[in-house]
Amino acid sequence: MDADEGYEYLLGMRLWSLTEERVTKLAEQGLAKQLDLERLDGTSAEQLWLADLEAFAVAWESHAAELALSESHSAKGEKAVAKRRTGRVKIAAATSAGLEEA
Repeated sequence: MDADEGYEYLLGMRLWSLTEERVTKLAEQGLAKQLDLERLDGTSAEQLWLADLEAFAVAWESHAAELALSESHSAKGEKAVAKRRTGRVKIAAATSAGLEEA
């Protein structure tokens, strides 16, 4: 590998990525990832499984509640549409009966 090729990525970097704030942010992210790794290293496979299962159960219950609410709103909407249609049919029947009498 040529020495120039090893640093080619530096020439392609945008200058905004060389700010002190960016370096600080990346250092904080690195520390957070290190803490995550240490936490995971101290957690057994069974504990990870149970935590994932609990998170799934919470998400499933939330989804089920949203689905039930959606179905409830849908059913109410269908009832309203049916009621409007029934009203239109009655109006049409009354109008038709009135035209036949004339």
